Amino acid sequence: MKHLLTFLIGILPLAFASAQTSAGDDAFAAGKYETALELYRKQRDTESRPEEKQRLTAQCVRSLHALGRSTESYQEFFNLCRVAPLSKHFDCIPLVWFASRSFTPVGNTTDEKLALQWIHPKTNPSGIENPAASLLAASILLSSAQQPNRSRALEQLDQLTYAGPEVKEKETENHVRKQIAILAQMQLRRTKVTVLKSESEPAAWEATLENLDEPLRAGPWYVVGQGYAKLGNDEQAVLCWMRIPILYPEQRPLAEKALRDAANSLQKLQRPDEAKTLLDEIQRL
Repeated sequence: MKHLLTFLIGILPLAFASAQTSAGDDAFAAGKYETALELYRKQRDTESRPEEKQRLTAQCVRSLHALGRSTESYQEFFNLCRVAPLSKHFDCIPLVWFASRSFTPVGNTTDEKLALQWIHPKTNPSGIENPAASLLAASILLSSAQQPNRSRALEQLDQLTYAGPEVKEKETENHVRKQIAILAQMQLRRTKVTVLKSESEPAAWEATLENLDEPLRAGPWYVVGQGYAKLGNDEQAVLCWMRIPILYPEQRPLAEKALRDAANSLQKLQRPDEAKTLLDEIQRL
């Protein structure tokens, strides 16, 4: 396993390239997210095809998420949900997988106010059933300092774990609902890390990821890694966390968090040189 970890660390710099076609896609693939965002928005302004407009909005979400502009990424995703609540581009969803800052207990933050508008799948600004928007809203509120917000998030996530019956001739929508259900389940598991008793539990979580589309696995891998780390299996935790910067480098906030957590676990394993390699890698994200 140690050899596998060394291999994973060694190929980090090779994981950033992908074949793209448009100018915006080329900039995104090169890690020039600010440029990509500008190009995507300009192209979207002149685009008349609904499907391509959806794709460009999804790419705007990804670019903003990579830049750490979370509030704007949420707004763009909700814009996508207004026109296509079960879009095939749903996999750009910028879910929250860890608390990045301390929320004030005095009042709702801008993000929480936005999430509270979209938390219910049916009574939301789009005027139509919107489970994807509800999932994002719940993930935002799950880190709230206010108990009522967290309670609403937990309640909604629990409801979203049920994908509902399949509808004939709506294959894409059926698939998206299933993906939403798994992600809602993984979001709930964020709250269960501290009470894990056996490694069979994070192992079961890991098995769940086989049913998720590849672009949606980054956050769930982070949660699985947390589970192993909580139970003292730092080796396995590092292997989970290292998948994120290698396979999903564009998810920069999560990739950075995963690298830092993995470095901490490597320090516990008395492997300071490997830990330093990961910390140095953060500068290349």
